[in-house]
Amino acid sequence: MKSLKKSVLFVCTYNSARSPMAEGILKNLYGDRYESFSAGLYLGETDKRAVAVLAESGIDIKEHKPQTLGMVSDKKFDYIVFLCENAHMSAHYLPESKQTVIHYVNVPAGFGDDGLSGFRMLRESLSDWINIYFS
Repeated sequence: MKSLKKSVLFVCTYNSARSPMAEGILKNLYGDRYESFSAGLYLGETDKRAVAVLAESGIDIKEHKPQTLGMVSDKKFDYIVFLCENAHMSAHYLPESKQTVIHYVNVPAGFGDDGLSGFRMLRESLSDWINIYFS
């Protein structure tokens, strides 16, 4: 039986910080209505600071496995959300989707608290936007 949940793919350059954070936040806030996924143009490693600041909010992404757009090319999505200009402008092939959304966010600056302050700001920014857009 096909899921009644809408599917969302968050995309950034390396699938290391922005997109896995957005995936985790959407699952946490609206997992009853949306299936969330993330991918990058290139294969990166999940940023430990992203894992740490989401854990502060009770969101666990420590098992996140980065993937590329090619790894999800066989799937269909209701939404593809670009979180950075580089991914948006450089993606030559996308999985099938009903709607493309652009919501650029910056890579967190590495200041204070081993860079966690910037990641906390990103967490709050993504949470606020996801609450507005997907509620």
